Amino acid sequence: MWRDNGNGSLGFGRHKGEPMMVENILCGRADHWQETVTDLPLTTVRTDRADRFLATCRTDHQPACTVSGRGG
Repeated sequence: MWRDNGNGSLGFGRHKGEPMMVENILCGRADHWQETVTDLPLTTVRTDRADRFLATCRTDHQPACTVSGRGG
């Protein structure tokens, strides 16, 4: 994933030479998608200046994901 450090926009891959912009990333269990789907919180990725991030998601009772920055 690519990040613009100026405005925090996120992009992925290339389409006609430009990254495709990312608005959200969804996580959930494949066997119970509708009941467990949740957004990966991207605020940390957009604002933190770390060069790597760790995402942790759990879908046991209440689906939840956290993101923390590493490096920088």
